[in-house]
Amino acid sequence: NNLIIDSSGNVTFAGDITMNSSTLTISGTYPRINLTDTNNDDDFSIINNDGSFAIFNVTDALFSLLIDTSNNATFAGNVSLPDSGRARFGSSGDFAIYHNGTDTFLDNSTGDLKIRNFADDKDIIFQSDDGSGSETEYFRLDGGETRTIFSKDIRLLDQVQLDIGSGDDLRLVHNSHGFIQNFTGDLQIQQQADDKDILFRGDDGSGGITTYFRLDGGNTNMVASKTILYEDSVKASFGNAEDLKIKHDGTNSSI
Repeated sequence: NNLIIDSSGNVTFAGDITMNSSTLTISGTYPRINLTDTNNDDDFSIINNDGSFAIFNVTDALFSLLIDTSNNATFAGNVSLPDSGRARFGSSGDFAIYHNGTDTFLDNSTGDLKIRNFADDKDIIFQSDDGSGSETEYFRLDGGETRTIFSKDIRLLDQVQLDIGSGDDLRLVHNSHGFIQNFTGDLQIQQQADDKDILFRGDDGSGGITTYFRLDGGNTNMVASKTILYEDSVKASFGNAEDLKIKHDGTNSSI
């Protein structure tokens, strides 16, 4: 019996079905196609359920894919794409996510690329390898403290400038030398810790570091730890009106 039609109108074919037309229409209040695997693997149904399209895993009793009447798609498991296969977003495919077998890319072709976290007081955390086979945080956008927190060192290469202030008024840069440049207002160095100092240190001539002078916050004075050298014709003045002056002009000394 290659074809059996039972009393309920169900049709059973013993072999393959070949269609010469390009369209197969199944009508009903709950149209479905059942795909039964005789090798004891999972069975599936393709269903039109009140306007929703579904691929139903009969064996596991779950919707592997459900597309609702608003065209929202829900997958029960992962969606896997081959290397260089892209997941595209936008009417023109302006945003794409893909992996080329070596690296992973987020490509945006239109407008800004925004990464947003709407959860109250939560962070956006940037992690990478810690150099020992695990992962660690490098920096985060902290939504609780409302600041950016760096957990690792920041390196600016030579000639790359760190600009501070809305008008780039304070700048730090290194080429062959290091520079701190201020372009607006006074440049103030402040020590806010009680009874603590500001120390100015440099090479000690033997490969080490030593203090040359300090602003002593405990004794409230300036302490010179090394000789102060005034070049010829540069005077040392004392008193608000420079009432006492000491100078050497290269030949003579005067007080």
